[in-house]
Amino acid sequence: MGAAILLTDGSLFTKAFWEFLAEQKATSLSGVPYTYEMLKKLRFFRREGWPLKTLTQAGGKLRTELVEELAGYCADHGMRFFVMYGQTEATARMAYLPAEKVNDHPSSIGIPIPGGEFTVVDDAGNPITRPDTEGEIVYRGPNVMLGYAECAQDLVKGDLLGGVLRTGDLGTFDSEGLFYITGRMKRFIKLHGNRMNLDDIEQHLNNHGIQCICGGDDELILIGCTRPGEMAKAAEIVGSTYKVHHSVIKPVPIRKVFKNPSGKILYSKTFEQAGQ
Repeated sequence: MGAAILLTDGSLFTKAFWEFLAEQKATSLSGVPYTYEMLKKLRFFRREGWPLKTLTQAGGKLRTELVEELAGYCADHGMRFFVMYGQTEATARMAYLPAEKVNDHPSSIGIPIPGGEFTVVDDAGNPITRPDTEGEIVYRGPNVMLGYAECAQDLVKGDLLGGVLRTGDLGTFDSEGLFYITGRMKRFIKLHGNRMNLDDIEQHLNNHGIQCICGGDDELILIGCTRPGEMAKAAEIVGSTYKVHHSVIKPVPIRKVFKNPSGKILYSKTFEQAGQ
């Protein structure tokens, strides 16, 4: 395509990184949610005159408010912003949200990449045809891996998946054919017989301005609050919204939210060191 890839050891926290970007006239910059959270703190959206034409985001869910802010910034500066969705098992992109749809659908992962296909299936594996109905997202495409190898002998097994990947992500699609992630299948607990989505609880509290992460098991909801003064309020909101008794809600103070190199939260490690 006639493009070049620019490589630097510099961190985006340094002046040298941005000087390098400007000098080399970089036109595209990719990041994970943590990248854009840091750019906001660095007041990136107040800057003018960048050569950038395209910003892309993957590696986890970006806050809807920040998606809207990024979309607005890009629109005002003649740039495009793409939200993307993928997994390593699909090397590594499955969907993108067209830049022209970001403003109207900031919480969507968009549409499958060319050559790919999504299906939302119910617990029995049957395709769901009704919009806005939650199920597991299944992806089909030529970029799906052959399978998992746990030893050298596994490498001769051939294609075990046949181009079909059960993502483990719960989601829906709307009447326009856009897809949405609603949570992870493993991020569920069952309290008093009621299945509860920990991602949904976490997002609900974040929408109330409470900085927290949620974990737990079938006996307890854990709410890790970065601001200890909000613990009582968090417990009250969860109890009243999800109709669960306060005895199964445990707010704890956390000093740091641990993340992997891709910016995804390490829930177990964070809660293990809560209060320390």
